[in-house]
Amino acid sequence: TKQTGNTGGRTGAGAKRGRLARASGKLGEEDQAFHQSARHAGLAGDDPLRYQAMGNLAEIARQRGELARAAAFLEQALGSARAHQASWDIAIITTLLGHLACQQQNYPLAKDSYRAGLQRLAAFGSPTYIAWCLEGCAAALGAEGRAVPATRLCAAAANLRKQADPPLPDGERQALEQVVARARVLWTPPAFRQEWAFGAGLTQEE
Repeated sequence: TKQTGNTGGRTGAGAKRGRLARASGKLGEEDQAFHQSARHAGLAGDDPLRYQAMGNLAEIARQRGELARAAAFLEQALGSARAHQASWDIAIITTLLGHLACQQQNYPLAKDSYRAGLQRLAAFGSPTYIAWCLEGCAAALGAEGRAVPATRLCAAAANLRKQADPPLPDGERQALEQVVARARVLWTPPAFRQEWAFGAGLTQEE
């Protein structure tokens, strides 16, 4: 990654402050830090750090309900990532587009975005990020009332999370709990346990 002088250092520092603010749940500080990171990355000519910062800004906007702003950030970030042929970043941004489409209740688009994200994430074999994408897909399916795949994907994602042992951020954990709760009410307890066990038994490739 290209960085120049003091500007490059400020770029990295802004991104670090943004991640720390996110871990502390300080949305306002996170927004300010990633704006700073994107600005300094532009000055330094560091396109990857700039579009990564924009992806983070899109998530902040989405969480605030500023969906049009989130979409603008993500489309710009995706265009830059594609120009750099950055497969990992494309996968992350595509998954974020799935989250956005899900919040907009455009479930067909959300599922298409998650599928596209999974195709790229599978090549990297990261249980954490594959689980993250599966959780989003489960949310879209659950919102459509498709209890079987939603339950199975939730279970598969939970199993992958256990393998990598990454704690879910509070916002994502609460959203996932809502997905599981919606699926659970559509089953008798034995049937729910059966479908959950089926999903938990799936391999990462499956």
